[in-house]
Amino acid sequence: MKNIPSPDKIDQSLLKILSSYEHLTTLELWWEMGEAGAAAKISKEEVLSRLESLEALGFVERLTTGKGWTRWTYVKEKGEIPMSKKLSEQKTKAKKVSFAFFVPKAHQVTLTGDFNGWDINSLPMKRNRNGIWETQVALSSGRHEYLFRVDGVWQEDPKADDRVANPFGSQNSVRTMG
Repeated sequence: MKNIPSPDKIDQSLLKILSSYEHLTTLELWWEMGEAGAAAKISKEEVLSRLESLEALGFVERLTTGKGWTRWTYVKEKGEIPMSKKLSEQKTKAKKVSFAFFVPKAHQVTLTGDFNGWDINSLPMKRNRNGIWETQVALSSGRHEYLFRVDGVWQEDPKADDRVANPFGSQNSVRTMG
């Protein structure tokens, strides 16, 4: 089993690296963490997830997003990198959010997104008697990308708050939590 650093250690490393540059992409940040010996222990998805948490707290800012990449910058006005108080203590509490998708003839539907590392098996949905597949997920504040997987096929949520291009030539659904 890999010795995975705590989210606070990852956040501190990301902020320290990002504060040394004008801006970096998610992949460049993951690479820089590898130079510091941490990338072998965390995935690129975890780096992106931590960056989104730091964005919600105002420590980093998303400059641009392209096809399969996002460029980030450190928000200098926020002050020093918070080392004394854990960043996780500053996070807003996650709220249970319902997801529903009407596909009455489906045999299996799962919810997958940045909040579960795009794991296609971790959030199976249950069909109600009206043919609506439902599940609940605890989401922190911020922007969350997701898709439904219906009988092995990726599907967008027609009721999504927004959509963004993904690196596979299609779009991800977006749910924004305040």
